[in-house]
Amino acid sequence: MTTQPFVERIDAVFLPVSNLENALAWYTDVFGYEVRWKNARFAGLKVGPNVGFHLVETKDYVPNTNYCPLNFAVKDIEAARKRLEEKGVRMTELRAGEPVRFDFFDADGNMLTIIQM
Repeated sequence: MTTQPFVERIDAVFLPVSNLENALAWYTDVFGYEVRWKNARFAGLKVGPNVGFHLVETKDYVPNTNYCPLNFAVKDIEAARKRLEEKGVRMTELRAGEPVRFDFFDADGNMLTIIQM
């Protein structure tokens, strides 16, 4: 007998940042995301129809540089690398193995990953 999970999906991912305005400027410029909503500490960005990507300004902020808390999926990883390079974003070389991927660092120094789907 298969039991259906009572949770349908993960609704949103929250990424801590040191300064909400600076982070919003970076993600809207580099990724072209639109701001869906914003308040004093939080902002929601329009990424796709089924996911919420939220930035949250936190006190005593420390960037996550040890692991990637989320992946951004793209169809063309070389085009993604070129765009980030043009924007001056610090990134790693392509990682060995599957999926094809590389890490990059946002304006706060958070390590994030782009994977090719």
